[in-house]
Amino acid sequence: MSFYAHDVFGYAAALSVLLSSLAPSLALVRLAALFSNVFFIFYGLLAALLPVLLLHALLLPINLRHVVKGRRVVYVRAERPD
Repeated sequence: MSFYAHDVFGYAAALSVLLSSLAPSLALVRLAALFSNVFFIFYGLLAALLPVLLLHALLLPINLRHVVKGRRVVYVRAERPD
């Protein structure tokens, strides 16, 4: 069995997906999904897997928007007095 550089990104992406399933909060799920997208993009590039690359290139800005939006909600809630 040969081990290639792109395998590292594939395993990291798979681990990120697993961690997103185990995350106790939605914020951590989104963050793990974001890392998963990045790792899958590198994996798709290095292994020449166009469907993987395209899917995660499309999902990356969506997950990034959700992470940023979630941080804004937490930040606004922290500033608002009850």
